[in-house]
Amino acid sequence: MLVLALSALVVLALPAARQPALPQPVPPRLAKLVPPSPTPSSFIADVPRLLTAEARQRLDTRIRAVQDSGYGDIGIAIMPSIGDYPAYEMGTAIYRTWGIGRIDSLGAARRDLGVLLLIVPKELAPDGAGHCWITTGNGAEAMITDAIGAAICRDRIIPHLRTRDYEAALLAGVEAITEEIRAELAPASGTTAASRLVPRSRRPTNPFPVILIIGGVLALGGVGAAIPLWLRRRPRRCAKCGRQMRHLQEAQDDASSRTAGATAPSERAPAR
Repeated sequence: MLVLALSALVVLALPAARQPALPQPVPPRLAKLVPPSPTPSSFIADVPRLLTAEARQRLDTRIRAVQDSGYGDIGIAIMPSIGDYPAYEMGTAIYRTWGIGRIDSLGAARRDLGVLLLIVPKELAPDGAGHCWITTGNGAEAMITDAIGAAICRDRIIPHLRTRDYEAALLAGVEAITEEIRAELAPASGTTAASRLVPRSRRPTNPFPVILIIGGVLALGGVGAAIPLWLRRRPRRCAKCGRQMRHLQEAQDDASSRTAGATAPSERAPAR
């Protein structure tokens, strides 16, 4: 039972291995709405043409710098409508169709490290419902969770969308995404190359807490086993004579019995 408990604690303490998901095809119903990939000339598909040429160039320059720094790929899709489909479905369809995220070797920090920013301005949407959604690849999903993505949209992007400052909105989104990835990635020990960056979530965990847990369980198990043994062997008084009794080992008990048997006849007075 103790071995099973220790095994469970060790399994819980170790980080789960991340397995890369296999690519999945995009459903035809969504594929027909996906805008053409803007690469290699740009990272932005501006379907309603809200950005000036200068603004688009500045954003592309910033995204290219992020990519060259080893912080993954960022794509942006600005659409006037996504129909009746949820933003997460459309974002996933665009991400897969465009092939965002560098495909690296298994276990590499930059394997499928990509992010798509999907924007539907509410003033362009037929139903008046705007969308801001961030889709991540397997390599970035632990760095930018749904909650973090929602916070980036709410706090960094949408305030600029309300004033229709689209360049500022997209730049704020790119910077926020980059900050999250940069904060998660750190140089591996003994290297400074950006291509060898290792996410904190994949670093070896500190074994000290595991050792403390195992030591605590062993200590509790030892105490639990010692208590019944002490109760059995503790000194006690004889209920008949009131003298102190003590527990004897098997060899001591045998020796005591032989001694008592040998001396018993000499204690009796001789018969007359």
